[in-house]
Amino acid sequence: DELADFARASRPFADALGPRPLPETGMTFNVPRVTTGATTAVQANQNDAIADTAAVTDYLSFTVNTVAGMQDVSRQLLDRSDPATDTVIGQDLAADYAKQLDTQLLNQATNGITVLSGTNGVTYTDATPTAGELYPKFADAIQQIWTGRFAQPDLIVMHPRRWAFFLGALDTTNRPLVVPDAMAGVEAFNAMASTGAPVPQGLVGQIQGLPVVIDPNISITLGAGTNQDVIIVTRRSDQLLFEVGAPTVAVETGVGSANLKVRIYAYGYFAFTFARYVKATSIISGTGLATPTF
Repeated sequence: DELADFARASRPFADALGPRPLPETGMTFNVPRVTTGATTAVQANQNDAIADTAAVTDYLSFTVNTVAGMQDVSRQLLDRSDPATDTVIGQDLAADYAKQLDTQLLNQATNGITVLSGTNGVTYTDATPTAGELYPKFADAIQQIWTGRFAQPDLIVMHPRRWAFFLGALDTTNRPLVVPDAMAGVEAFNAMASTGAPVPQGLVGQIQGLPVVIDPNISITLGAGTNQDVIIVTRRSDQLLFEVGAPTVAVETGVGSANLKVRIYAYGYFAFTFARYVKATSIISGTGLATPTF
């Protein structure tokens, strides 16, 4: 009853995006987009030719990703264990599937949101960073989305250590800049941010009116010193995550039957892109996001 599951991060960023159902067939599929819009112009005189510029379209090609894992156990362990081994290992594999999916969304080469080419870049360079100096960078990240995507961002994602950096910030009279109560944070004079119930991952509060989600899967080994993290500001409705749902967890009894060996495995499918509107995302990075001190 008191089994200690293996501790690992979950999938807070993926859950914040809100996955859509994955198409039922195929390992690739396409989503169309307009890359150059049609134009209008003032008609200087009656009967003058009007603007005639055709829109240009293409499509984003999705590749379905597979995340899978397995473990072989003896038939004796499967039959005689309590709690049931297949349940324990199956749940553990499913938990790691969630972590791996979230990690791919953040860090996958070329496609992950933190490495995607063309997003808005906001650099915070500081050898002795403070929460107060970092705070205006959020405004810069937001306005770049306003002026590049012409729409409102609605999510901030950061590593738990970066949120703790804000929680530990004090003003010149040692009062916290992030008030430890959501309503008090909204109402308090000069509050930098507000925070709700303390949690290790997921929704924790807001900064500049945007909800803040903390995600332990954000890399903390970035930059020249391999000690930096990044902060993501994005617009969720512009991002696409397609997922089959919960991963399949199964037990295969035939693969090692000659040795009374049983295989427990889990797998799932997903596809994603952050390239529909690359200017819908700003990434805050730089030496000011090195390992914080408290």
